[in-house]
Amino acid sequence: MPSDVRTAYNDLIRYLYGRINYENAVQMPYQGELRLDRMRHLLEQIGNPQQQLRIIHVAGTKGKGSTCHLVSSVLMAAGQRVGLYTSPHLSRLEERFRLDGQPCAVEKFLRIMEPIRQVVDTMDQANWRPTFFEITTAAAFLLFADAQVDWAVMEVGLGGRLDSTNVCQPMVTAITSISYDHTAQLGNTLAKIATEKAGIIKTNIPVISGAGSDEAKDVIRKIAKSRSAPLIEWGTDFDVRIQRHDHGAFVFDYLRIDKTGQRHMKLANLALQLLGEHQVANAAMTLAILETLNLELSESHIRRGLNTATCPARIEVVSESPKILVDAAHNVASIAALLKTLAVIIPDDQPKTLILALTQGKDLEGMARLLIPRFDRIICTQYLNNPRAVPSQQLMDLMQRLTVDAGADTYIVHQPTPAAALDYARQPSSAAHQVLCATGSFFIAAEIRDILLGQG
Repeated sequence: MPSDVRTAYNDLIRYLYGRINYENAVQMPYQGELRLDRMRHLLEQIGNPQQQLRIIHVAGTKGKGSTCHLVSSVLMAAGQRVGLYTSPHLSRLEERFRLDGQPCAVEKFLRIMEPIRQVVDTMDQANWRPTFFEITTAAAFLLFADAQVDWAVMEVGLGGRLDSTNVCQPMVTAITSISYDHTAQLGNTLAKIATEKAGIIKTNIPVISGAGSDEAKDVIRKIAKSRSAPLIEWGTDFDVRIQRHDHGAFVFDYLRIDKTGQRHMKLANLALQLLGEHQVANAAMTLAILETLNLELSESHIRRGLNTATCPARIEVVSESPKILVDAAHNVASIAALLKTLAVIIPDDQPKTLILALTQGKDLEGMARLLIPRFDRIICTQYLNNPRAVPSQQLMDLMQRLTVDAGADTYIVHQPTPAAALDYARQPSSAAHQVLCATGSFFIAAEIRDILLGQG
């Protein structure tokens, strides 16, 4: 990178991270404090680029990021130009903005940010200060409009109703799942959480729902009906039938369900390289989204798109010898999905070590109780790139107490940094054929991944 570009880039990064950033906030507001009028004003001042885009808008407690990657991959396999906006990023901010699968080039990002920064500075002077996420969302809309993408796939950041992405008028919306997370902001019942997620449903715009509980389904159905939004539901309108798996990579059939409840084969023996049965659900959501759009996609495009899709830090194997996996699981539901996959791909008698870092405000005990009986060693640590990490000593104390309560013999220790935890896990005295997994948050997965891939 030329020195002048690097200087400009570093200045921009400092500028952006000097904004209010709720991804890094220990106390995160929501009800009564977040509004969309500021986001709308920002977009108006840069020409409302979101109005130039055909948008696929995806919310959900878990699975929304993977679904966005899968949708993008299938569309690219069909020769479509695709913009993909996801959050948070792993290593570099530009990873949030992908054009045809590649992170936005630094020079292009700098150019796109010039008019946005001018508007933001003016808004600051009026004491109407856009947040980090509002600015990056505006950058995504402007970048994708500038690139004249065929499709913009937009992942919701938090919730849905008050999320900065929810100023768009999409071609289709999707809600991948409803489970407990961000309960302080979204509510402590599935109905309340579903209400916030379903806030992305638009009048007369089809919505695909992957919600599993009756409580969440009822809410989504009522909101969809009130907005005359055609509703396509998992288990009612489409389904899957798993055929087999090869070390956690699944092959499945995609089924449509008619009005009599009969299941009909739509596509057979679809293969994924993404690991985990939960990715089959995300693939089914992907197919329902694309089918609803009535795109002329060939079967070969669909197969290739699904089978070549990648999603970093989702049960990602970053080393084979020893086998090291990183996963962004950060709530009870996603931890359960991770453990279900590990049970399939790792022999029971193979020693397993966990590097664990959790986030304040989450269901720490719920996740810990699932993890303790499944690992021989747990190394508690804390990620460094976000102040929301639970201190490693505090996490170790919790894990040791719950280990005693469970009558388990899991060895619990703590290390102050992810690098120290990784060094400890890989000591020569460790079992030669151990499996190492790092999880508990997106941030610990990112830091361990960067170390292993030489980016940290």
